Amino acid sequence: MCIRTLSVEEQNSKVAEWVVNGFWDLSRLHSIVSSEVLQRLVSSPTPMQEAGDDVILWNGTHTGIFTVKSAYHLLDKPDEVHSHKCFKLIWKWLGVERIRVFMWLAFLNRLPSNERRSKWSSSSPFCQHCHTCVESTIHILRDCIYASNMWRALIQPRYYFRFFASSMTDWFILNFSKDIGRNQGATWNILFGVGIWRLWNWRNDMVFNSHFVKPRDSAAIILYSWHFFAPIGVPLPGSPQESIVNPSWQLPPLDWLKANVDGAVSTSNNKAGCGGVLRDHYGKWIKGFS
Repeated sequence: MCIRTLSVEEQNSKVAEWVVNGFWDLSRLHSIVSSEVLQRLVSSPTPMQEAGDDVILWNGTHTGIFTVKSAYHLLDKPDEVHSHKCFKLIWKWLGVERIRVFMWLAFLNRLPSNERRSKWSSSSPFCQHCHTCVESTIHILRDCIYASNMWRALIQPRYYFRFFASSMTDWFILNFSKDIGRNQGATWNILFGVGIWRLWNWRNDMVFNSHFVKPRDSAAIILYSWHFFAPIGVPLPGSPQESIVNPSWQLPPLDWLKANVDGAVSTSNNKAGCGGVLRDHYGKWIKGFS
């Protein structure tokens, strides 16, 4: 894995010593590992002290706790079970139809990535953005340095490992079933769908348009535009929430009287009128006028 012999100090170093300000120390790592290994390392989260100690979780249950039942469940055609669950989640996704169709194609690995195209043509299988890794579907949508930088700006750091280490199926299930975004006002599964769809479109624009330049702040574009693809009825950040209030008369305190007055104006004949009613704490009518 290393392209040169490590010094004694490097051999005895800890992983945390290769991190600077929360990011991998690429200037040091570049001298000891290949570009392909470095690319994979960049897509992995750095150690974070605030995240606490590592713990072992069981992937077969939503709680992370092992059960014999869940183990048998995974042994009984696990790929089909997980895929079926993901199919249902995509089907129930509430965003626009063209993005839902795109997600079907992505999940089934039907996108014409360079990896797939190279199998029936003489074209290169490598990514045209990073030039170091084979351009698979998951590479375009998550693992390429351009995509991974965007996702790191959008998701909560405590989900970095699960997000970047999951298989395609588990990755989709995670993003459909958990609210892992940093922005509390956004509906994450909608934002996720818009995010992978934008990444695919930007990839195609770069391939077929020599003058196209990928957006520098892709995360900001996703945060700005995701709600345009949300269905009617999904609350948007900053939008007032509708509430229904049934007006009713409230009793006054004991031994008190309450006067209610109302008025109206007719602009057609320039006439106005008003009326009022006086009631006691039992609601009994005392006096009125009009």
